[in-house]
Amino acid sequence: MTKDVVALTRNMPDPLSVLAALLAGGPDVLAGAEGDGAVVQLCDEQGRPLVSVEAPLLVQVRGEARRLLGASEPEVPYWWTEARATTGVKQAEELAGSFAARIATLVGGTAWPREAARSLAVVKTDGIRAVPTPAAAQPAVDVLTDRVAVVIQDRPVVAMTAW
Repeated sequence: MTKDVVALTRNMPDPLSVLAALLAGGPDVLAGAEGDGAVVQLCDEQGRPLVSVEAPLLVQVRGEARRLLGASEPEVPYWWTEARATTGVKQAEELAGSFAARIATLVGGTAWPREAARSLAVVKTDGIRAVPTPAAAQPAVDVLTDRVAVVIQDRPVVAMTAW
């Protein structure tokens, strides 16, 4: 199962804010990109994804965050930036939460769920390992075989995403 953390911001996260948020794991966490650059990943030392961050989406319909997340939202339009952490590594959820909290603080907004995004501190990632390949190829996949991929989510509505 993955743990999703969402930043809801009044302004679009600019490149410098995203860069500052990606440093939530310190300067030694590896970064990579998937989906033709639509997804940025924070990875362990072997390059396996711990957190995947979607490109921000502009929301122009009032009530979507309440409907999808049960969260309060800024006035429309606002930006939805989603970070998805693997639950195979405890620090990954903290890393996603710290990323979302930093984005919300830097560009003005809130994060969901509030308990996951409460710290701006750098998450200790020294020596942590994500699940081995091939499951790591898709951080949301809990079980992967030659014929099926099983995804377990921690929220009732799962969005279609770039990856």
